[in-house]
Amino acid sequence: MKFDLVFILVGLALAVPTPASACRCTVSDGPLLRSGNKGIVATGRVIEVRPPDESGIISADIEITEPFLNARADTRVVVYTHAGEQIACGWPRLQQGEDYLLVTDYVAAKGSLWRSLPTPSQIIWLCGRTQVLNSPQGQKMLAAIREEKRRVPAR
Repeated sequence: MKFDLVFILVGLALAVPTPASACRCTVSDGPLLRSGNKGIVATGRVIEVRPPDESGIISADIEITEPFLNARADTRVVVYTHAGEQIACGWPRLQQGEDYLLVTDYVAAKGSLWRSLPTPSQIIWLCGRTQVLNSPQGQKMLAAIREEKRRVPAR
């Protein structure tokens, strides 16, 4: 009986997700400038970050500096993210004055996590591809996007 109880307890411990496992995800390496993508792909500087609302949603104004998809240079866009990912996963996103390679997901309907957002909205999240522009990952992605843009005919 003791032996069975040990196996049950070990099995339960392994089955419960830990905060660290909830912070891992697989990010697609597919093309970003594909037709039909309603998200924004651009470089931009964070102008203002607002504190989380009662739902944990953070919004930020970003000035577009180099547009690639669904954006225009020298315009501002509002993007949203969730504070829970930043706190639980140590995901330090959207620092005022920082430059980012912005890759958003377009949200047209209100899901449970994003219910307080206006629709449609542009979001960034842990499993997205937004990067600090002046990081090795950001520079590598920027080079890949520029190459993709060079190969994709203008729309």
